[in-house]
Amino acid sequence: MKDMRRLDHELALKDIRRLERELAMKDEEIRMKDIRLLEHELAMKGIRRLEDELAMKDEEMRRLKSQIDLREKEFASLRIAIRSACTDLSNAVTTADDALKFKNKSPSKKGNEHFFTEKDLYGAVPSVPRGYRS
Repeated sequence: MKDMRRLDHELALKDIRRLERELAMKDEEIRMKDIRLLEHELAMKGIRRLEDELAMKDEEMRRLKSQIDLREKEFASLRIAIRSACTDLSNAVTTADDALKFKNKSPSKKGNEHFFTEKDLYGAVPSVPRGYRS
């Protein structure tokens, strides 16, 4: 009977040790799962943070693109205004040049009445219609 009790006791101790090893292995598995879960959560937080940063950068890029588009429109408007001013200036120079080149080979008895003076050019209308000369 003693031998049976000792055998039962030894078997129980072996079962206890086996169960303790299994429990330790299960604890290790649970710790590893917890670690993987934490790593996953940290990675997801990092991904969310990066996604938020990316969204902010996208918004900033759209804002800057909008500013660039406005500047391009302003530059286009200025180019048109400059071309128009250059055309107007060219027409004014042509008109002034034509007026200053005028000479009457046979002046009348009154003298220089057909010669243009600087005063005559004030408020002058171009002799060349707009757009015909560049």
